Amino acid sequence: DTIRFAAPDDLRLRFKLTAREVELCMHLLAGRNVAQAADLMGISVTTARQHVKAVFAKTGTHRQAELVALLGRLMPVAPTQQSDPPVNDVGSSMQISTKW
Repeated sequence: DTIRFAAPDDLRLRFKLTAREVELCMHLLAGRNVAQAADLMGISVTTARQHVKAVFAKTGTHRQAELVALLGRLMPVAPTQQSDPPVNDVGSSMQISTKW
């Protein structure tokens, strides 16, 4: 069996996220906190927190750890560099085998 993991654009479509919400999710998944993500995105921490609240509502999550866990299940490989996350990777996905 093979599991297909979501690309950033798949998250946008599945949860009806905006491009900026997906970008923030990628930063959180990469281990950054909201303030770090806001800085990299060029937005205020207040705006980033508003995005997080919107993402919570759209994904049915209630805490940042719960959101990151959900994202980790859907996209288990986080961007590793401290640069902008690969949010323009439209349509791609990765596959792994579940036969261990």
